Amino acid sequence: REFQQGMLPVEMPTTDDYEMVGFQQTATEVGGDFFDFMQKKDGKWVAICGDATGHGLTSGNVVSITKTAMNALVEEDPVSTLDSLNKTLLKMKIGLNRMCLNIANIQKDTIQFSSAGMPPAYFYSLENNEIEEILVGALPLGSFPAAVHMLQEIPFKNKGDILIMMSDGLPEAENIDNEMIGYERTLEAIKSMASQSAEEIKNGLVDLCKDWLGSQAELKDDMTFVIIKKIK
Repeated sequence: REFQQGMLPVEMPTTDDYEMVGFQQTATEVGGDFFDFMQKKDGKWVAICGDATGHGLTSGNVVSITKTAMNALVEEDPVSTLDSLNKTLLKMKIGLNRMCLNIANIQKDTIQFSSAGMPPAYFYSLENNEIEEILVGALPLGSFPAAVHMLQEIPFKNKGDILIMMSDGLPEAENIDNEMIGYERTLEAIKSMASQSAEEIKNGLVDLCKDWLGSQAELKDDMTFVIIKKIK
């Protein structure tokens, strides 16, 4: 299968203050990853990046349930949203399937961030010229009723600040020698592209995966990422 197949075109939101770009490359015809951008009544945006366990139709069904429930929860804060989604998935009796999810509520000078079972997000601070791993520990949604979700406030006030959320598809992509790209190499690539636009960073991450796979290896897991860059 050619690498470009399975890419899902999604209309990106436009804003004067931020660049927001999402990308998904599915490993099978029905993906278990997803991303979305939702606008609240006050005009602020919510960015979502998720990864259902497994692949194919079963994980696709979990994604559909989650996206439908999210539409009714967009006005909630990230922790309340994750709490409600967890209860919904438990009621739906999804068996051994689980939903991993990152939620970023974009405020004026901060991002309210929470997560359930996802890999680290990456925050690049232009002021410090450093990248910080944002890892908010919690089990995937649908695991058990008493799950606890936490909120992290990420400063997002300087032009050039970047937040990147991603599934594990990129860092765990394997070449023909079964070597993974790895999280350290992914982090280094992000830092090297920090001065570029969100779209250029997206293209750079796609090229990183494409070059790593080469002409013989295939993407074995869905690859999804969301890039938010402050431009004003």
